[in-house]
Amino acid sequence: MIDMDGQGNQPGYDARYVDAAYEAGSGNLLPVAGATILQVNISGWGYPFDTGVDPYAGPRTMGGPASGSVAQVQLGSFYEGVAQIFVGVRDNDKPYRVSTLQNPTRVVIDVAD
Repeated sequence: MIDMDGQGNQPGYDARYVDAAYEAGSGNLLPVAGATILQVNISGWGYPFDTGVDPYAGPRTMGGPASGSVAQVQLGSFYEGVAQIFVGVRDNDKPYRVSTLQNPTRVVIDVAD
């Protein structure tokens, strides 16, 4: 789940399985654990100097639980108002669902077990 602060409309998103995790803007290859990589691009971000919201300062790589489909989550770049999230999935092309929720605004990524 990705929580979003600030004012504005619901964020947009685009999700798909990709062959590798390339960072937008630089093209750098990011290592992501798992058999396959689900890339989720979330649009609707503003820059801190425009929004007054502090940028995310937490870890860029998070391990998944010991069991289940998610092996790792890797943050990519924040480029031109789009945030990249790469989800390393333990098995090939598991079904997934991405949705938005309100109060607070957030994007939820569910990967089937």
